[in-house]
Amino acid sequence: MTVVPDPRNCPGLAAEALRRDHAIVVRLAGELDLATVPRLRQALAAALAERPALLVVDLSAVEFLAAAAIGELVSARQGGRGATPIRLVATRAAIRRPLEITGVTREIPVYPTVGQALAE
Repeated sequence: MTVVPDPRNCPGLAAEALRRDHAIVVRLAGELDLATVPRLRQALAAALAERPALLVVDLSAVEFLAAAAIGELVSARQGGRGATPIRLVATRAAIRRPLEITGVTREIPVYPTVGQALAE
């Protein structure tokens, strides 16, 4: 299932959601900045609306992560009020580091692979 209808409508960001047993994995690619945050919000809201047991947000193909996008990730966690745990996948230091510096990793666990995020 594709969450973002057509990546050409939002240059810089592509997103898709895949169901994996009890979880939904939202894979993001490109840049997560002020211009693409509305699509990120839409993708996360659509995935959470399905009430999965777990939401994994795969940031492995993300090239840039702005503060506005980090805020959306935190909002998605808080918006779920704990009903749906969220886990992040970040392989690149340029993505992991802002998550660590802002303290997000204390609230949302970060894994090196989707497989590990699903297995925990």
